[in-house]
Amino acid sequence: MSKDTTILVVGEVIEALRDAAFRIELESGIVVLGHLSGKMRMNFIKIIPGDWVEIELSTYDPTKGRIVKRLSTADSKRLSREKQTLKQQKINEMQNEANAEEPAINQ
Repeated sequence: MSKDTTILVVGEVIEALRDAAFRIELESGIVVLGHLSGKMRMNFIKIIPGDWVEIELSTYDPTKGRIVKRLSTADSKRLSREKQTLKQQKINEMQNEANAEEPAINQ
């Protein structure tokens, strides 16, 4: 993939598959299949589920990509916290909508 036809995104590794392939959940919630770049293989950089990575997605097939970087521990923790707060906000919004739609019983 050349630089012209790729999209660089961040995601969390959710599953390790065989042959250095991984299932990755992007920040947008989409799950894609990613494989290690040659440079990461040559430098023996290990990826495990729970790691946050940068992945290059092709514009031709956005469901597959190449892992180009494993993010540092500090970045991973920050992204995990942000993901948890977003989930909590969505849950709170859904609960508020459900409470607003519920008719008042004592009126």
